[in-house]
Amino acid sequence: EAGAAGEAGAAGEAGAAGTAGEAGAAGEAGAAGAEQDAGADVIVPVCVTDLECSDNDLCTGIETCAAGQCVAGTPVVCNDDGISCTKEFCASATGQCEVVLQDALCDDQTYCNGVEKCSLTGCQDGVPVVCADSFACTTESCDEASKSCKFVPDDSACTDGLYCNGEEKCDAAFGCVSGEPPLCMDDIPCTDDSCDESAKACAYVPNDGKCADSFFCNGVEKCDVTAKACVPGPLACTTDNIACTNDCDEVAKACTYTPDHTKCEAGKFCVPLQNGCVTGTLCGSDADCSDGLYCNGEEKCASGTCQPGVAVVCADIFNCTLDSCDEANDTCAHVPMDSVCDNAMFCDGADKCDVNAGCVAVENSIPNCDDGKACTTDACSEAQKQCVHTPDDTACTDFKFCNGSEQCAPSNPLADAATGCVAGPPAQCPDDGIACTSASCDPVLDKCVTVGDDSKCTVCGESCVVGVGCTKGACTPTGCQGKVYACGDCLDNDGDCKIDSKDSMCMGPCDNTEQGLWGGIPGQNSAPCKQDCYFDGDTGAGNDSCYWNHKCDPFEQGTPPYPEEKCKYDASMVGSSDCPNNQSQTCLNICGPLVPNGCDCFGCCEIVPGSNQWIWLGSITYANDNQECTLAELNNPAKCHPCTPTTGCLNTCAHCELCFGKTELPDDCTTQECPTGRNPCGQPGQADCPTNQYCISGCCQPTLQ
Repeated sequence: EAGAAGEAGAAGEAGAAGTAGEAGAAGEAGAAGAEQDAGADVIVPVCVTDLECSDNDLCTGIETCAAGQCVAGTPVVCNDDGISCTKEFCASATGQCEVVLQDALCDDQTYCNGVEKCSLTGCQDGVPVVCADSFACTTESCDEASKSCKFVPDDSACTDGLYCNGEEKCDAAFGCVSGEPPLCMDDIPCTDDSCDESAKACAYVPNDGKCADSFFCNGVEKCDVTAKACVPGPLACTTDNIACTNDCDEVAKACTYTPDHTKCEAGKFCVPLQNGCVTGTLCGSDADCSDGLYCNGEEKCASGTCQPGVAVVCADIFNCTLDSCDEANDTCAHVPMDSVCDNAMFCDGADKCDVNAGCVAVENSIPNCDDGKACTTDACSEAQKQCVHTPDDTACTDFKFCNGSEQCAPSNPLADAATGCVAGPPAQCPDDGIACTSASCDPVLDKCVTVGDDSKCTVCGESCVVGVGCTKGACTPTGCQGKVYACGDCLDNDGDCKIDSKDSMCMGPCDNTEQGLWGGIPGQNSAPCKQDCYFDGDTGAGNDSCYWNHKCDPFEQGTPPYPEEKCKYDASMVGSSDCPNNQSQTCLNICGPLVPNGCDCFGCCEIVPGSNQWIWLGSITYANDNQECTLAELNNPAKCHPCTPTTGCLNTCAHCELCFGKTELPDDCTTQECPTGRNPCGQPGQADCPTNQYCISGCCQPTLQ
């Protein structure tokens, strides 16, 4: 290589130039490549063997050394196989033409018929999406517009044919649920209200018993549905046609036809046998007129004729008392009749008659309908003569889908003592029928999410794609500065069944080794000590403006462990142009997106997050001049050399980012953090990166074209 010859010239090593005397000239030749020597007209040789001309890319052909000059090989040409969905390219590691299946070219943009795949014979139809839940009352279908399954409830599938227990409904989350019974209640207090299953309607039957007022003389009351009230019946006693008699005795509950002198004019008495009032008898004093009765008043002698007394008035102001004159005890009697106070209404409580106050409510008789459950609407039902506690599911909902629909069910043993609420069954996410995927409800997104599990795919190189299943998937070769290397060629180069960005050893498309942590690109950071962007495909800071020198690393003590054998720590260089404290914006713009989380732009990485164990990806085992740093050798400083990260272009790994040694996110992270405008990638259910982007540390980053 010209670079290697240049180093030999600078070091004065005669072996690289041919003789010790030509060492200086060889150094100039190494720096200038194939340019003419300044002091002669001859061409300075740049190679001795074919090996010195090789660019380690078999696709460009076999380079040879002829007359001291490198001659390019014949590039490999890969012919089109005629299949529209395949891409042919040459793999630089093998020099062989490879074919990559690109499923994306077969996509008909239709969701419900499944994902089409590319095979060596052309595009193949996908497996249609299967939409099914566990409820017989829903109609399942695949909805092309929303790209999802739809489950439409059908209430008719739940009906039991009974009217009085309410109309059953189909709930998409619970299946068939019971209906609410019809509320049979009219506004007539004297009817018996009920639900008639045979008639499929409410029934309202008059009940005369609810109208009885306990009075005998005014007859039997009736329930009149037309008048919507109780109406009086015919009088209990027929008249004797004698005007001065009382036909009915309420106390005796009998027809008595007793004389009532007060109904006669002055000077006359009521004598039923004479059919009415007759003139009184002669008298000399009141004593001559007394009939010995208290209730008809005290008879008087006036102008020699006995006059009837004024009957004792026993009526009080209360309509619930039976007022009468008690002849035996010469007093008025007031008998309370509680039935008069009863309005046949359950919800206002029981009433009684108080002889001193009339109708009053019985203490503590009004129904207390509060059941102490926050989710019920409590009311007193006059029709049912009881308290009614109507469940209100909306009072229980927490507005979350994943934990199901909460219900108000106070009688359930699992119900909350204070609210009466019962947790709903967790949401059932539909199975797509693909063996390697699983559906679950994401509590953060609060919706069903289907993800793939690559570990369930048994064929090497396949991964699980949602909606498709186990497949090698569409893979488009990703280049680095015009070349395709092992970590971008869509091939499993190391036989671990992991391809490109899915291989933990691949750190970007500018990486030619799937079996180790080193980059493996010819000439990648080949200059001793001086460094540029490690994650691009060339040596030198001319195109990226990233500058660093291993002589500024305290680990460079001239003895192992060290990043590079030839570099001795020089504290005076720290902060110089070779080792700036901050890198230029150009370096950050060009190299920054290529740097994995947990690395600086010169290849110094913390492989295990939080370990503070930093190793250099370009480490060489000097005993055999091989690059042997792998994940298995992290604790071997002879193979994975320790280094000090440069803070000027360090890409640290945040809590919700992915980096070396960190394949899963913490539970509190819904997805990995990525730069603005960059899609997350590499986790189950996440799409592959678009063309000219590569999945680096879980984020799609632009590649070097």
